Amino acid sequence: MAITILVSKGPASRASLRSAELARALLRNGETIGRVFFHGDGVQLCHAGTDPQKDALGAANIWQTLIKDHQLPATACSGSVARRGLDQPTSRLADGVETAGLGQLASALQDCENLVSF
Repeated sequence: MAITILVSKGPASRASLRSAELARALLRNGETIGRVFFHGDGVQLCHAGTDPQKDALGAANIWQTLIKDHQLPATACSGSVARRGLDQPTSRLADGVETAGLGQLASALQDCENLVSF
């Protein structure tokens, strides 16, 4: 069974960095990450144009690299994306990140063994 990771903290939070470090360690140990769901301020980690000043901890860069390199199923909550203006034509999410509602999270929870939330 897979692990679902829920990330609700933005790039300025140490929790977002810890979530990325945990994902990296899980993958290194051969664990399966079934879905990463970004919610609330966590969707800012998926923004392709994340300002390096706002990502001083490097969490957005780490997450985007993990998603790309390991082809992790990654979803940004569509409501959170809209509330933060990341759905505008001049804004785009990182490669490999889709937008969906909370139903996608509910589906992932049915298919996973564990949920880790940050």
